[in-house]
Amino acid sequence: MSGRYAKTRKLIKVSGHLLRAALLIVAALAVSTCFVWSFKASLVDSLDSNIVERHFNGYAKSLSEAKSLLAESKLPEARTVLGSLLKDLGRVRKQDRRAGFYAEAQDLLLFIAGRENDHPASLSVARAQTEFDSNNYNYWLNLAYILNSGGEKTEAIKALRNAFRIAPASIQTAEPLSTLLFEEGKKDEAREVIKGFINANRGGSIAVYHASRGAEFSQDKTSRLISIAFTGRDQRISLPLKASGVERFRLELPAVLDLNIRVGSVALSVKGGSEAIDLRSLDYGLHDLSEDSDGVLTVTGSRPHIEFKLPERLMEAEILSIDIEAAFFQSPSEGIMRLKRALDI
Repeated sequence: MSGRYAKTRKLIKVSGHLLRAALLIVAALAVSTCFVWSFKASLVDSLDSNIVERHFNGYAKSLSEAKSLLAESKLPEARTVLGSLLKDLGRVRKQDRRAGFYAEAQDLLLFIAGRENDHPASLSVARAQTEFDSNNYNYWLNLAYILNSGGEKTEAIKALRNAFRIAPASIQTAEPLSTLLFEEGKKDEAREVIKGFINANRGGSIAVYHASRGAEFSQDKTSRLISIAFTGRDQRISLPLKASGVERFRLELPAVLDLNIRVGSVALSVKGGSEAIDLRSLDYGLHDLSEDSDGVLTVTGSRPHIEFKLPERLMEAEILSIDIEAAFFQSPSEGIMRLKRALDI
């Protein structure tokens, strides 16, 4: 009995030593971690950046591989690569840094499903896209077209209503929605859609921001003009500035999806006269805008704008205003015109 008691005491003593050692190790790790976070934050940031870069390089490599396979018409192989990529990405939200990889992978999968005439796969991808970004009108349009092609008109109308809610001025949303409603005998609803489309296209606003050398654009360095008419006719727009030392301009255009803009001329009013600006000869960039071979711009996103840098000779000039001649218009739609006549609008 005494032998068993001695063994128990010895076991308790050893356990106590092991417990103290474990606590010391935990404490040391805690102190080390605290030290790293407090005094070596750059080390932690560097480690995080390296891990992120490693994963992102892997995602980019998978997308590149899938595109190469698509270029060779190897659709099943590309679909397998994209499936693995999406599995690695896991659940992605629009705000995540990985969102771009997820969105591009889904776009490619939708393309593959379309090429293979796989309606269930197309529908699955399109639904996933609307869940990922419920404010992307192109996603809702894709879903609506896929639903309609499968004969699901009621669901297609619901999807188009979401697209119309986001972009009521877009002909791509208004025409198919009003047409489907009209075909379904819902004439009052079709009429409301067309009226909403017309009202959304009555006009918009244009603004210009300016920044000095090395500075950022700011709200207090802007001039805004409202009541731009979408008539297709040239309009002369003058935005007063009264600024000097300007290096860069940002010209913000009406945020109306599918709106076409034909810029005729841009000039700066300065003391002593006017200075014409040829945008295409300058260092300029387009944002949420596409440009065709004729130089016509089309709005493709929620914040369309042009940024350009002034020639050196004008950076010290006192600029009184920026003067623009441009036309704003939507492509004509026979479908909308036909419905307007049929609905007596």
